[in-house]
Amino acid sequence: MDVDGSLHADTRSWHSHLKRQRVPKRYMDDLIMEYFVVEGDEACATAFAHEAGFPTPTDSMEGRVAIRNAILAGRVEEAVTALNRLDEQILASNAKLRFQVFRQKFLELVRAGDVGAALDVATTALLPLTEENPALLPDLEKAMALLAFPKPQRSPLGTLLGANQREETARAVNSAILTAVGHPTESRMPVLLKMLLRSQKRLRTLCTYPEITHIATGQYQLPSVSDTS
Repeated sequence: MDVDGSLHADTRSWHSHLKRQRVPKRYMDDLIMEYFVVEGDEACATAFAHEAGFPTPTDSMEGRVAIRNAILAGRVEEAVTALNRLDEQILASNAKLRFQVFRQKFLELVRAGDVGAALDVATTALLPLTEENPALLPDLEKAMALLAFPKPQRSPLGTLLGANQREETARAVNSAILTAVGHPTESRMPVLLKMLLRSQKRLRTLCTYPEITHIATGQYQLPSVSDTS
């Protein structure tokens, strides 16, 4: 404690304290493996499984990667076929996901300028789902509004035709597949990193201590006087 009563930890004592902490290697290995599996990184998951002594992950990973890549490339019909081949109940039993996937198909057709095919998807696949679940109607109306613009991608709703929308749909499908095979839908590692950053921000208001400044390497240092003032 400093003379003014504030808490202060120097880098040497902080480092000494950290060295006394023990996190089981198996726990860290579990976190890393879980991250690779949830993200669908088959190459890294296979290599890490071999290195850490885990069983080689096979459940749905190859199929998930192919489905995700198809959605990100705008090939929704291909993704639907692959998803049904993997497990036809994933779409059949989840009306909200079915709506999201077919709305993505509608958006891709609008993006390609095929208004006739887009309207067909809206009337045969999307509209019946909104009749069953009226809460989905605003999302359909927002997508349909794109047809009012001669250049939908440059319209105020143009973000619906961008990469972020594809990412959102791909994440929803990936989560549904993970749930179907009994895997967690979110890796704990990003959650723990967010908790770390929030904790550092909170701790900064209470005391001076060596903060982690580089997440990838674990490098830490005392904040400068200007940072604490």
